[in-house]
Amino acid sequence: MGTSLTDWMANISRHNGMVFCVALTLLLVLAAEAVVTLSLGYFEPQMMVDYGLAVVLAAGGTTAFLAFPTLLVLMKMTRRIDLMRQQLVQAVRTDYLTGTLSRAAFMETFERHQTRAKRQLENGGAQPCCDALLVIDADHFKKINDRFGHAVGDAVLTMMGRVLHTTVRPGDHVGRLGGEEFGVYLTGCDASAARFVAERLRLAISKAAEDLGIQGLRVTVSVGAVVFEPACDFARVFEKADAKLYNAKDAGRDKVILDDAVPLAA
Repeated sequence: MGTSLTDWMANISRHNGMVFCVALTLLLVLAAEAVVTLSLGYFEPQMMVDYGLAVVLAAGGTTAFLAFPTLLVLMKMTRRIDLMRQQLVQAVRTDYLTGTLSRAAFMETFERHQTRAKRQLENGGAQPCCDALLVIDADHFKKINDRFGHAVGDAVLTMMGRVLHTTVRPGDHVGRLGGEEFGVYLTGCDASAARFVAERLRLAISKAAEDLGIQGLRVTVSVGAVVFEPACDFARVFEKADAKLYNAKDAGRDKVILDDAVPLAA
């Protein structure tokens, strides 16, 4: 995937900051040289012979005197700009409520893995393992908001994000795709492992909802899952997994529906 808008903006900001520092430093040097030269009459040929060394030393000392504190301030400003850049990237890549990846960052992560797998195949490398995508949706979430209020609804979404983060395997990726729908990208995963992880997540979310201690609150999720071969396109994989999610809804909710036929081909 190409460079994101956020990364482009961050690179431009950093580049402009460096240009500004260099330009200001050069301006200070030129100003110091001009001040010292004019004050000592450096433009007179005889003065050049008599005071050349003194002029050079005076100009250098003045330049250092003016530039050093300014460079310290510029270094501090550069660090602050870099921190702001990191915070901006983090804000764009992370869902503000659940702490999971944003939809854009989740898709970018997916595509990056698939691009790497495609490159490996094109270079004659070994066939990478299949991956899996889970699409997880809270059942009757609107009723939860209507009955308990949006604050409880937000608490449920936060809980789901936390459970998904702590329950998936190392190396897997979790993102909020929108509303009460989450995506889990399982790397190196066959149908059996995908079903096992999906069922574990389904049960873990229901148990964590009980631990919220809100009387009458019950949270279940439906899960659609698909296993796919390397170098697949996100839109195609998501469409398949989303269809399985609707199958789970139609089958009564609180279920995992996995397309466990042959893996989806690239």
